[in-house]
Amino acid sequence: MEPQPHTDVSDVVGALTAYLATKRALCASDADFLAQLLKHRMLLPVAWAIPKSDPLAYTLDVVSKQLARDVQSAPTLIDAANQAFAALEAAGLHPLVLKGHAFAQTFYPLAELRRATDDDILIPPAERLRGHHALLAAGYRARTFGALHRICGQAVYTKRIGAEMHMIDLHWQLGNTFEFFDRFDFAALQADSCPIPGSLIKGRQLAPWHALVHASMHYFTEPVEWERSDLVLLDVALIARTLDRDGWEKATSAARASGLSATLGAALDRVEKLFCIPASAEYRVAMTEAARSEPAASLLKNRPTRDSVFAPLRTSHPLRTKVTYAFFQLLPPPAYMRANYALNNGAPALLRAYSARLLKGVRHLL
Repeated sequence: MEPQPHTDVSDVVGALTAYLATKRALCASDADFLAQLLKHRMLLPVAWAIPKSDPLAYTLDVVSKQLARDVQSAPTLIDAANQAFAALEAAGLHPLVLKGHAFAQTFYPLAELRRATDDDILIPPAERLRGHHALLAAGYRARTFGALHRICGQAVYTKRIGAEMHMIDLHWQLGNTFEFFDRFDFAALQADSCPIPGSLIKGRQLAPWHALVHASMHYFTEPVEWERSDLVLLDVALIARTLDRDGWEKATSAARASGLSATLGAALDRVEKLFCIPASAEYRVAMTEAARSEPAASLLKNRPTRDSVFAPLRTSHPLRTKVTYAFFQLLPPPAYMRANYALNNGAPALLRAYSARLLKGVRHLL
């Protein structure tokens, strides 16, 4: 099943109009609302859908046009992304494009409504070293391959192209934290993959049902303070609208197989509250039944594992940042990461209390 562009976008306009009303009611002023749209990367979709009679329409139009001018280098970076993708394929690898451009060209009414700051590429875990060397041979520099790759299942590569910097996130896991590692059958992901429609980014992507499960999981791996969750939920909403009955059955099967029924169900619940797009009662029952056998509570927490990693790295103190970075470079997955992973998988209360104190002490030292 290859995703097809949807010409009727009235439901998307309705969902974004509902979002606009919901978010605006939570803001003290229009300036605060505008700031929230920028933080959540939702300004372009809302500017596209907002009624022209709305007092904020003109302001959003001006800001969105400025954002469009800021990405005039997009053709150059898209060419670079296609060349990198071709280099991985030439090395005998099996890359899939994730999120960003793939979602923009497949599920959004206009590709420019889903801005991407980098290119996410997925390869099977067994191919990660070959992928690393293929990108180095293509002129990219590894930025985090030796530091956080064990923890996040991905590495960052950059290449300067004229005045622009092209960035690639090379993933070999579909989750940025241990709770989500090794939950997907890469052979199935490859077998079900489909071409990306359109004339910009070339390559293959996850099938819509796998993309839906991945997007819902992505929502729960985003640190709250980054405030990107609304855009990720919009991804979930727009993917969901393309699924027919067969697609929903495959999404249900994929969620069960990866143990992520509760995660998908929770993401769909939040989509309904924010965008007023309800899931069917039949599907809710299926998700509820499947979730009973999953460790849902640990997966739906506030990403404790990833937060414990990134919190010390988000410091503004240069020396502390360098020391912390060196700490990750020298060690295998840190002891406190192992402890946190154990906590999220049903450790007894005594170990939880002891590990919490240990975590606090280690992070204080960092």
